[in-house]
Amino acid sequence: MLNKMTGRYEYKSDYKGTVVYPGATTGQNFKAPVAGYQLLNPEILDQYFDFDANGYAIMKKGVLTPETRVLENGMVEGKINLTLNYGVLSPIKVQYVDTDNGHVLASMELPSYYMSTVSPERLAGDPKAPDASKYEGAAINIPGYKLVSAPLIEGKIDGQTQNSLQDKNYIYLTFQYKKVMDNAESATTTPGKGSTGAAISANTWTNLPGMFSISGVYGLKNSADNGDVEKRTQDLIDRYKKQGFSYIGTTNKIFNDDYYNYYATWTKIYLIPNQAVQVNYVDEQGNKLADSDTIATNAANPDQTNQGVNHSANWNPAGEWTAKPKDIQ
Repeated sequence: MLNKMTGRYEYKSDYKGTVVYPGATTGQNFKAPVAGYQLLNPEILDQYFDFDANGYAIMKKGVLTPETRVLENGMVEGKINLTLNYGVLSPIKVQYVDTDNGHVLASMELPSYYMSTVSPERLAGDPKAPDASKYEGAAINIPGYKLVSAPLIEGKIDGQTQNSLQDKNYIYLTFQYKKVMDNAESATTTPGKGSTGAAISANTWTNLPGMFSISGVYGLKNSADNGDVEKRTQDLIDRYKKQGFSYIGTTNKIFNDDYYNYYATWTKIYLIPNQAVQVNYVDEQGNKLADSDTIATNAANPDQTNQGVNHSANWNPAGEWTAKPKDIQ
Protein backbone atom coordinates (compact mmCIF):
# COMPACT_ATOMS: atom_id res chain seq x y z
CA MET A 1 0.00 0.00 0.00
CA LEU A 2 1.03 3.62 -0.42
CA ASN A 3 2.32 5.26 2.75
CA LYS A 4 1.07 8.85 2.46
CA MET A 5 3.54 10.07 5.08
CA THR A 6 6.65 8.78 3.28
CA GLY A 7 5.30 8.63 -0.27
CA ARG A 8 6.58 5.07 -0.56
CA TYR A 9 4.78 1.95 -1.67
CA GLU A 10 5.16 -0.27 1.40
CA TYR A 11 4.19 -3.54 3.00
CA LYS A 12 3.81 -3.73 6.80
CA SER A 13 4.34 -6.67 9.11
CA ASP A 14 3.08 -6.42 12.70
CA TYR A 15 4.58 -8.51 15.50
CA LYS A 16 2.82 -8.64 18.86
CA GLY A 17 4.49 -11.18 21.08
CA THR A 18 5.48 -12.02 24.60
CA VAL A 19 9.20 -12.26 25.34
CA VAL A 20 11.23 -13.14 28.41
CA TYR A 21 14.40 -11.15 29.05
CA PRO A 22 17.16 -10.24 29.63
CA GLY A 23 19.05 -12.41 27.17
CA ALA A 24 16.10 -14.52 26.01
CA THR A 25 15.91 -15.59 22.37
CA THR A 26 12.58 -14.66 20.83
CA GLY A 27 12.66 -17.36 18.17
CA GLN A 28 12.09 -14.65 15.58
CA ASN A 29 14.39 -13.80 12.68
CA PHE A 30 13.02 -10.30 12.20
CA LYS A 31 15.71 -9.29 9.70
CA ALA A 32 15.15 -12.26 7.39
CA PRO A 33 14.59 -11.05 3.81
CA VAL A 34 11.05 -10.98 2.45
CA ALA A 35 10.97 -11.79 -1.27
CA GLY A 36 10.22 -8.65 -3.25
CA TYR A 37 10.79 -6.24 -0.35
CA GLN A 38 13.47 -4.37 1.60
CA LEU A 39 13.15 -3.65 5.33
CA LEU A 40 13.04 0.15 5.71
CA ASN A 41 13.19 0.60 9.48
CA PRO A 42 15.69 -1.91 10.92
CA GLU A 43 16.65 0.66 13.56
CA ILE A 44 13.45 -0.11 15.50
CA LEU A 45 14.73 -3.64 16.02
CA ASP A 46 18.04 -2.43 17.37
CA GLN A 47 16.20 -0.56 20.13
CA TYR A 48 15.00 -3.80 21.66
CA PHE A 49 17.18 -6.64 20.35
CA ASP A 50 20.64 -7.96 19.74
CA PHE A 51 21.00 -10.64 17.05
CA ASP A 52 22.91 -13.89 17.07
CA ALA A 53 24.92 -15.30 14.13
CA ASN A 54 21.77 -16.85 12.66
CA GLY A 55 19.84 -13.58 12.73
CA TYR A 56 17.56 -14.49 15.64
CA ALA A 57 16.54 -11.71 18.01
CA ILE A 58 17.75 -11.67 21.63
CA MET A 59 16.19 -9.21 24.07
CA LYS A 60 18.58 -6.55 25.27
CA LYS A 61 19.20 -6.27 28.99
CA GLY A 62 17.44 -3.40 30.72
CA VAL A 63 14.82 -2.91 28.03
CA LEU A 64 11.40 -2.24 29.54
CA THR A 65 8.14 -2.37 27.67
CA PRO A 66 4.53 -1.66 28.62
CA GLU A 67 2.65 -4.33 30.57
CA THR A 68 5.78 -5.79 32.14
CA ARG A 69 5.75 -8.02 35.21
CA VAL A 70 8.38 -9.77 37.30
CA LEU A 71 8.27 -13.57 37.35
CA GLU A 72 8.97 -15.76 40.41
CA ASN A 73 12.45 -16.58 39.11
CA GLY A 74 13.34 -12.90 38.93
CA MET A 75 13.00 -12.65 35.16
CA VAL A 76 10.80 -10.01 33.61
CA GLU A 77 8.04 -10.77 31.16
CA GLY A 78 6.66 -8.09 28.89
CA LYS A 79 4.86 -7.48 25.65
CA ILE A 80 6.37 -5.69 22.70
CA ASN A 81 4.58 -4.43 19.59
CA LEU A 82 6.60 -3.87 16.44
CA THR A 83 5.60 -2.52 13.05
CA LEU A 84 8.17 -3.31 10.37
CA ASN A 85 7.92 -1.30 7.15
CA TYR A 86 9.02 -2.86 3.87
CA GLY A 87 9.57 -1.01 0.61
CA VAL A 88 8.85 -2.77 -2.68
CA LEU A 89 12.08 -3.65 -4.51
CA SER A 90 12.67 -1.58 -7.63
CA PRO A 91 11.89 -3.37 -10.89
CA ILE A 92 14.54 -3.79 -13.56
CA LYS A 93 14.17 -1.79 -16.77
CA VAL A 94 15.98 -3.36 -19.73
CA GLN A 95 16.28 -0.75 -22.46
CA TYR A 96 17.83 -0.59 -25.91
CA VAL A 97 19.15 2.85 -26.86
CA ASP A 98 20.36 4.57 -30.04
CA THR A 99 23.81 5.74 -28.95
CA ASP A 100 23.82 8.63 -31.46
CA ASN A 101 20.74 10.46 -30.20
CA GLY A 102 19.73 8.80 -26.93
CA HIS A 103 16.43 7.53 -28.30
CA VAL A 104 15.09 4.47 -26.50
CA LEU A 105 14.32 2.00 -29.28
CA ALA A 106 12.58 -0.55 -27.05
CA SER A 107 12.31 -1.45 -23.37
CA MET A 108 10.90 -4.02 -20.99
CA GLU A 109 10.23 -4.08 -17.26
CA LEU A 110 11.34 -7.14 -15.27
CA PRO A 111 9.58 -7.23 -11.86
CA SER A 112 11.57 -7.96 -8.71
CA TYR A 113 8.71 -9.67 -6.86
CA TYR A 114 10.48 -12.98 -6.40
CA MET A 115 14.01 -11.82 -5.56
CA SER A 116 15.52 -11.19 -2.12
CA THR A 117 18.18 -9.01 -0.56
CA VAL A 118 21.29 -10.40 1.16
CA SER A 119 20.52 -12.43 4.28
CA PRO A 120 21.53 -11.18 7.75
CA GLU A 121 23.37 -14.47 8.32
CA ARG A 122 25.63 -13.75 5.34
CA LEU A 123 26.19 -10.19 6.50
CA ALA A 124 27.26 -11.65 9.84
CA GLY A 125 29.99 -13.63 8.06
CA ASP A 126 28.35 -16.98 7.17
CA PRO A 127 29.53 -17.67 3.58
CA LYS A 128 26.96 -20.47 3.12
CA ALA A 129 23.99 -18.26 3.91
CA PRO A 130 21.96 -16.85 0.98
CA ASP A 131 23.41 -13.94 -0.92
CA ALA A 132 21.29 -11.34 -2.67
CA SER A 133 19.41 -12.54 -5.75
CA LYS A 134 21.16 -12.05 -9.07
CA TYR A 135 19.71 -10.87 -12.37
CA GLU A 136 20.68 -10.66 -16.03
CA GLY A 137 19.62 -8.62 -19.05
CA ALA A 138 20.37 -9.51 -22.67
CA ALA A 139 20.70 -7.58 -25.93
CA ILE A 140 18.27 -8.32 -28.75
CA ASN A 141 18.47 -8.03 -32.52
CA ILE A 142 17.00 -4.73 -33.79
CA PRO A 143 16.71 -4.47 -37.59
CA GLY A 144 18.80 -1.62 -38.98
CA TYR A 145 20.95 -1.34 -35.86
CA LYS A 146 24.23 -2.84 -34.64
CA LEU A 147 24.91 -3.60 -30.97
CA VAL A 148 27.95 -1.62 -29.77
CA SER A 149 27.91 -2.57 -26.07
CA ALA A 150 28.28 -5.84 -24.16
CA PRO A 151 25.60 -8.44 -25.01
CA LEU A 152 24.87 -9.26 -21.35
CA ILE A 153 24.57 -7.18 -18.18
CA GLU A 154 24.56 -8.89 -14.77
CA GLY A 155 24.00 -7.64 -11.24
CA LYS A 156 22.42 -8.47 -7.89
CA ILE A 157 19.75 -6.88 -5.72
CA ASP A 158 21.12 -4.21 -3.37
CA GLY A 159 17.88 -3.16 -1.66
CA GLN A 160 16.91 -0.30 -3.99
CA THR A 161 13.17 0.29 -3.61
CA GLN A 162 10.33 2.04 -5.40
CA ASN A 163 9.68 5.59 -4.26
CA SER A 164 5.95 5.38 -4.98
CA LEU A 165 3.45 3.73 -7.27
CA GLN A 166 4.23 6.38 -9.86
CA ASP A 167 8.01 6.55 -9.29
CA LYS A 168 9.35 3.01 -9.62
CA ASN A 169 13.00 4.10 -9.24
CA TYR A 170 14.13 1.56 -11.84
CA ILE A 171 17.34 -0.44 -11.90
CA TYR A 172 18.43 0.31 -15.49
CA LEU A 173 20.19 -2.18 -17.74
CA THR A 174 21.03 -0.23 -20.92
CA PHE A 175 22.26 -1.67 -24.21
CA GLN A 176 23.74 0.68 -26.81
CA TYR A 177 23.02 0.44 -30.56
CA LYS A 178 24.23 2.32 -33.62
CA LYS A 179 22.12 2.75 -36.73
CA VAL A 180 23.63 1.07 -39.79
CA MET A 181 20.75 1.47 -42.28
CA ASP A 182 19.38 4.75 -43.59
CA ASN A 183 15.81 3.44 -43.57
CA ALA A 184 15.80 2.32 -39.95
CA GLU A 185 13.87 5.36 -38.67
CA SER A 186 10.80 3.21 -38.04
CA ALA A 187 12.65 1.41 -35.25
CA THR A 188 12.95 4.68 -33.32
CA THR A 189 9.47 4.79 -31.90
CA THR A 190 9.77 7.68 -29.45
CA PRO A 191 11.84 10.86 -29.67
CA GLY A 192 13.87 12.37 -26.91
CA LYS A 193 16.63 11.18 -24.61
CA GLY A 194 15.37 9.02 -21.77
CA SER A 195 12.07 8.17 -23.41
CA THR A 196 10.39 4.84 -22.70
CA GLY A 197 10.58 3.45 -26.23
CA ALA A 198 8.45 0.68 -27.62
CA ALA A 199 7.41 -1.34 -24.60
CA ILE A 200 8.06 -5.03 -25.22
CA SER A 201 5.20 -7.08 -23.82
CA ALA A 202 5.98 -9.75 -21.22
CA ASN A 203 5.55 -13.37 -22.23
CA THR A 204 2.16 -14.95 -21.65
CA TRP A 205 3.56 -18.44 -21.02
CA THR A 206 4.03 -19.44 -17.41
CA ASN A 207 5.22 -22.96 -18.10
CA LEU A 208 6.68 -23.54 -21.55
CA PRO A 209 7.67 -27.16 -22.30
CA GLY A 210 11.08 -27.91 -20.81
CA MET A 211 10.81 -25.58 -17.81
CA PHE A 212 12.11 -27.10 -14.58
CA SER A 213 12.22 -26.42 -10.86
CA ILE A 214 15.11 -26.63 -8.41
CA SER A 215 15.33 -27.42 -4.71
CA GLY A 216 17.91 -27.08 -1.97
CA VAL A 217 18.70 -26.64 1.69
CA TYR A 218 20.95 -24.45 3.78
CA GLY A 219 24.66 -25.06 3.30
CA LEU A 220 24.47 -26.76 -0.10
CA LYS A 221 25.30 -25.22 -3.44
CA ASN A 222 22.68 -25.14 -6.18
CA SER A 223 24.47 -27.89 -8.10
CA ALA A 224 24.24 -30.33 -5.17
CA ASP A 225 20.58 -31.24 -5.63
CA ASN A 226 20.02 -29.97 -9.17
CA GLY A 227 23.05 -30.88 -11.28
CA ASP A 228 24.43 -28.36 -13.77
CA VAL A 229 21.74 -25.68 -13.41
CA GLU A 230 23.62 -23.19 -15.57
CA LYS A 231 23.74 -25.63 -18.51
CA ARG A 232 20.11 -26.64 -18.08
CA THR A 233 19.08 -23.00 -18.08
CA GLN A 234 21.19 -22.12 -21.12
CA ASP A 235 19.91 -25.18 -22.99
CA LEU A 236 16.37 -24.00 -22.31
CA ILE A 237 17.12 -20.47 -23.55
CA ASP A 238 18.87 -21.82 -26.66
CA ARG A 239 15.92 -24.12 -27.37
CA TYR A 240 13.49 -21.23 -27.48
CA LYS A 241 15.83 -19.00 -29.44
CA LYS A 242 15.79 -21.78 -32.03
CA GLN A 243 12.00 -21.80 -31.85
CA GLY A 244 11.84 -18.09 -32.63
CA PHE A 245 12.00 -16.33 -29.27
CA SER A 246 14.26 -13.48 -28.19
CA TYR A 247 15.81 -13.76 -24.74
CA ILE A 248 15.38 -10.59 -22.64
CA GLY A 249 16.75 -11.58 -19.23
CA THR A 250 16.39 -13.51 -15.98
CA THR A 251 15.40 -12.48 -12.47
CA ASN A 252 16.79 -14.52 -9.58
CA LYS A 253 19.35 -16.12 -11.89
CA ILE A 254 20.79 -19.37 -10.49
CA PHE A 255 24.50 -20.24 -10.61
CA ASN A 256 25.96 -23.66 -9.80
CA ASP A 257 28.47 -22.48 -7.21
CA ASP A 258 26.10 -20.18 -5.32
CA TYR A 259 24.56 -21.49 -2.13
CA TYR A 260 20.84 -22.23 -2.23
CA ASN A 261 18.72 -19.12 -1.57
CA TYR A 262 15.73 -20.22 0.48
CA TYR A 263 14.46 -16.63 0.81
CA ALA A 264 13.87 -16.07 -2.92
CA THR A 265 10.75 -17.71 -4.33
CA TRP A 266 10.92 -17.98 -8.14
CA THR A 267 13.30 -17.68 -11.06
CA LYS A 268 11.74 -15.95 -14.07
CA ILE A 269 13.15 -16.27 -17.60
CA TYR A 270 11.78 -13.65 -19.99
CA LEU A 271 11.29 -14.79 -23.59
CA ILE A 272 9.61 -12.73 -26.31
CA PRO A 273 8.16 -14.35 -29.46
CA ASN A 274 9.64 -12.98 -32.68
CA GLN A 275 7.28 -11.37 -35.17
CA ALA A 276 7.04 -11.80 -38.92
CA VAL A 277 8.82 -9.32 -41.22
CA GLN A 278 6.57 -7.07 -43.28
CA VAL A 279 8.07 -5.81 -46.54
CA ASN A 280 6.59 -2.56 -47.89
CA TYR A 281 7.01 -1.13 -51.41
CA VAL A 282 6.88 2.67 -51.47
CA ASP A 283 8.20 5.61 -53.49
CA GLU A 284 10.51 8.33 -52.17
CA GLN A 285 7.54 10.16 -50.68
CA GLY A 286 6.33 7.04 -48.86
CA ASN A 287 3.39 6.37 -51.14
CA LYS A 288 2.37 2.71 -51.40
CA LEU A 289 3.26 1.19 -54.79
CA ALA A 290 2.35 -2.48 -54.28
CA ASP A 291 0.84 -4.85 -51.75
CA SER A 292 3.03 -5.62 -48.75
CA ASP A 293 4.58 -9.07 -48.30
CA THR A 294 5.04 -10.97 -45.04
CA ILE A 295 8.12 -13.10 -44.42
CA ALA A 296 7.73 -15.66 -41.62
CA THR A 297 9.85 -18.81 -41.66
CA ASN A 298 11.58 -21.13 -39.22
CA ALA A 299 13.79 -23.70 -40.92
CA ALA A 300 14.58 -25.41 -37.58
CA ASN A 301 11.05 -26.75 -37.20
CA PRO A 302 10.85 -30.36 -38.51
CA ASP A 303 7.27 -29.65 -39.54
CA GLN A 304 7.53 -27.17 -42.41
CA THR A 305 3.77 -26.69 -42.74
CA ASN A 306 3.33 -22.91 -42.93
CA GLN A 307 7.12 -22.68 -43.46
CA GLY A 308 7.87 -23.87 -39.94
CA VAL A 309 5.81 -21.25 -38.08
CA ASN A 310 3.28 -22.71 -35.64
CA HIS A 311 2.44 -20.37 -32.78
CA SER A 312 0.27 -22.94 -30.98
CA ALA A 313 3.33 -25.20 -30.69
CA ASN A 314 5.60 -22.25 -29.76
CA TRP A 315 7.38 -22.02 -33.13
CA ASN A 316 7.83 -18.40 -34.28
CA PRO A 317 9.78 -16.78 -37.13
CA ALA A 318 13.56 -17.23 -36.75
CA GLY A 319 16.74 -17.26 -38.78
CA GLU A 320 17.92 -15.37 -41.84
CA TRP A 321 15.49 -13.81 -44.28
CA THR A 322 15.79 -11.96 -47.60
CA ALA A 323 13.46 -9.32 -49.04
CA LYS A 324 13.54 -8.92 -52.82
CA PRO A 325 12.46 -5.82 -54.76
CA LYS A 326 9.54 -5.99 -57.19
CA ASP A 327 9.42 -4.70 -60.77
CA ILE A 328 7.01 -1.78 -60.50
CA GLN A 329 6.04 0.26 -63.55
